[in-house]
Amino acid sequence: FIYMFVCYPMASMAGSWNAMFRIALMLFLNNSCYISLGACLGVLVPKIPQGMIISTVAAQSSLVAAGFYTEVPSVLAWLRYISPVFWTYRGIVKSAFHWSDTFQCRWGSQLAGVNSCFIEFHTAINNLKERGINVATFGDKESTKIWLE
Repeated sequence: FIYMFVCYPMASMAGSWNAMFRIALMLFLNNSCYISLGACLGVLVPKIPQGMIISTVAAQSSLVAAGFYTEVPSVLAWLRYISPVFWTYRGIVKSAFHWSDTFQCRWGSQLAGVNSCFIEFHTAINNLKERGINVATFGDKESTKIWLE
């Protein structure tokens, strides 16, 4: 929680306390999930060296399966839905960005301003949409919901 309430304002993203608390809650739940998975693996594997290897492989596999570091083959695409990192990152992005947010751009638009564009058209947001995270889409009510769609 300390990290969230120090770094978020320092990045000039402290516009909404509600969003900050939601993000802090998601980070807490992500950590709790991995602690629980580690405890389950500790119970299932009686020897410490094997348990350390299995838990490391499981944690790293869930990070890779989330699909943010590499492109996951289509055969393994279902693994992202059991990865806690995927759901945490998805919730954080949906809490932080909304379709009405803007960024500075060269041409701008009538609705956003002279040198402002809606964040929906940013390449990072398009990359997220390609990876299955529907965020900051104009007129789409689902793009701001952080719970299951």
